[in-house]
Amino acid sequence: MDIDAFVRPIFTALERSDRVRALFLSGSHGRGTADRFSDVDFLAVAKPEDHAEAARLWRGALEERHDIVFWNEVQARDVFNAITRDWIRCDLSVQSPETVGRKARDLLKPLFDRDGIWDGLPPSLPPARPDPARVLALVREFIRVLGLLVVGLGRSELVLLVRGTELLRGLLTDLMLEDCTDADRGGALHL
Repeated sequence: MDIDAFVRPIFTALERSDRVRALFLSGSHGRGTADRFSDVDFLAVAKPEDHAEAARLWRGALEERHDIVFWNEVQARDVFNAITRDWIRCDLSVQSPETVGRKARDLLKPLFDRDGIWDGLPPSLPPARPDPARVLALVREFIRVLGLLVVGLGRSELVLLVRGTELLRGLLTDLMLEDCTDADRGGALHL
């Protein structure tokens, strides 16, 4: 995929609206680690009352050039997901100017930035540290689920045993991620 050709109409559509204060590539394209399997993640900055407008413009720009076969909105977080007929996976996160400050310059590639938001971000985030309360909760849940294996085996509940194994694997993965010091641990596709 030609990322510049894909981004250009989205850039143009959102830049026309002064309600959208900035647009960045985020995710692997923002970090410069994208490969041919990477989705395209956008971060738009707008006031909360303008988040829906930013999403509408983004979807419109996508639909002008691509058939969208899947659309999802996580309104509680102002995250929008789309998959095109060409199987391009594309996400938009809309954040207010106050919350975008939790990012760093090495995680974002500016497409336009009317207010110099990118310049005000730190060069990078500090290393992550394990959250002791989360570690304890993960360990306790692991032991609780492990204890249910006796029930599953005793009742020959094969489906329960498979689901329990999946839960244990997920808990172990989350526990190992707590030990990861990368400030940006990436998404589910980069474990």
